Amino acid sequence: NTSTGSGLDRVEGRYCGSAGAGAINVNGAPLTLTNSTLQASSSSGIRILNSNPTLTTILFKDNVVAASMDLNSNPVISGVTMTNNGRNALVVDGGTMTNGGVWDDPNITYLVNNAVTVPVGKTLTIATGQIVKFREFGSYGMTVNGTLAATGTAGQPVIFTTSREDAVGGDTYNDGGIPSDAYAGQWDSIRFESTSIGSVLNNVEVRYGGSS
Repeated sequence: NTSTGSGLDRVEGRYCGSAGAGAINVNGAPLTLTNSTLQASSSSGIRILNSNPTLTTILFKDNVVAASMDLNSNPVISGVTMTNNGRNALVVDGGTMTNGGVWDDPNITYLVNNAVTVPVGKTLTIATGQIVKFREFGSYGMTVNGTLAATGTAGQPVIFTTSREDAVGGDTYNDGGIPSDAYAGQWDSIRFESTSIGSVLNNVEVRYGGSS
């Protein structure tokens, strides 16, 4: 995490990702990645840890996972194309946030891979048009002990749904898109506990949750 000021433009990373590493790993460092292709990684095209990189005009192709990050990262992502990845999404680790977060990358679907907790005194902000999918059949959802601020618009709502719904956010599992594959109870819920204060949900859609 001593790296500073790095920029990659018109770069192609191919056939890497051994030992669970992404083709590009950003660990606590600033990075600007533009006009580039990340292809055929045996894990993530890019792995983001404790970092806030800027990714613009990126093709993720033939990776096991297009991109992944931990809960301490807040990337800025735009102009993304995802083709034939095992997970056509930004896969988000589960756990408890330590710094809060801002999920403001509507150009890429967030796929929450395990249960997420927003702790007391911290805020998770989810911006207009962001699609958040929760991995199915594991009773995974979100517990809000702090604050959740999710604000969409009538034309671009914030959507919380199952990873099996391809009608929004694209073909997440790269399985050809099976509309009937999404049904009620595939993920848990968004829970607001007694310590939660100041949460706002505006123009939000919550779909296919409610598992026991």
